Amino acid sequence: MRITFIGGGNMADALIGGLLRKDFPLQDIRVVEISAEARRKLVDKYGVTSFDKPKDAVRANDVVVFAVKPQHLREAAAKSGIADNANLVISVAAGVRLANLSKWLKGHTRLVRAMPNTPAMIGEGVAGLFPFSKAVTRED
Repeated sequence: MRITFIGGGNMADALIGGLLRKDFPLQDIRVVEISAEARRKLVDKYGVTSFDKPKDAVRANDVVVFAVKPQHLREAAAKSGIADNANLVISVAAGVRLANLSKWLKGHTRLVRAMPNTPAMIGEGVAGLFPFSKAVTRED
C-alpha cells in the first residue's frame, strides 16, 4: 500500500512521523505540497518523495490523505485527479462534509473522515474514523 498526502503541513508531518515510527516503508509515502519550503522541510526531515502537483503523484490504489486546511480542500480535491473509486481517500480537514468532498471528487465514495486529537501530533493520540459509504470496506 502506498500513501499519498495532499498537503505537507503540520498534520501531514505528524502523520508521516507516526507511520515511520511504526516501520511503514519510506518508499511508500509521497507528499504533494505547493510550497517548495514545506516540501523541502519534509524531504529533509524524513526523506519522503515529494511533488508539487497531485497528478504527478497520485496513482490508482494509493491511499490519498487530504491534509490541507479546510478552506483549501475544494481546490485541492479539484486538482487531485481523483475521479473514480480506485483510491481510498481520507480527509483530516475539520468542518468539511464528506458529501461535499464526494461532489468535488466527481462522485467518489471511498471516503473516510479522520479526526485525530491534539496528542496525535506527538504520536500519543487517537483518531475517530467515519466512513462516507459502504464503498469503504473493513479491508480498507
